[in-house]
Amino acid sequence: MICLDTNAVIAILNDRSRSVRKAFDATNAANVAIGMSVIVYNELIFGAAASERRQQNDQRVDLFVASANIEILAFTTEDAREAADIRAYLKRMGSVIGLYDVLIAAQALRRGATIITANDRDFDRFPGLTVTNWAEWVSYSHTNGPNTSTDSARAAAASLRSSVASGIANRTASAR
Repeated sequence: MICLDTNAVIAILNDRSRSVRKAFDATNAANVAIGMSVIVYNELIFGAAASERRQQNDQRVDLFVASANIEILAFTTEDAREAADIRAYLKRMGSVIGLYDVLIAAQALRRGATIITANDRDFDRFPGLTVTNWAEWVSYSHTNGPNTSTDSARAAAASLRSSVASGIANRTASAR
């Protein structure tokens, strides 16, 4: 499964990038499962609501989702826990990142999905997350950017999973 980020959808809807449109069309034609976080959907409909052509833009978003058979991924309690662990990890590393990006990354990580973006800077600090930048046709798994070695990425992902497991154990123990 791939998970579309907001900027990739906007690039498709507004024909801002030929490479993003071409990649989307090829992916859709290949019947690859396409998901979109409800957070991304919220950002899109907020943009429509704030625009001068609200009804037209609302319809464009809904038509895009329906015509490409995109699954809107509900945000679950498990996603919330994953996001909390990621945010805590990033905070310990001294890295500040937007909350929406953390929530979107958590959903993709939990589902083993690849984030599709048109701006990979939004996701370059998430250990174990696989990101594809359709604007540049760049794909990688990373901890600190596209040049990180696979072994380092695997080690960081294992570290994050360990941190997540530790966080879950601590939450379970404190709930008793």
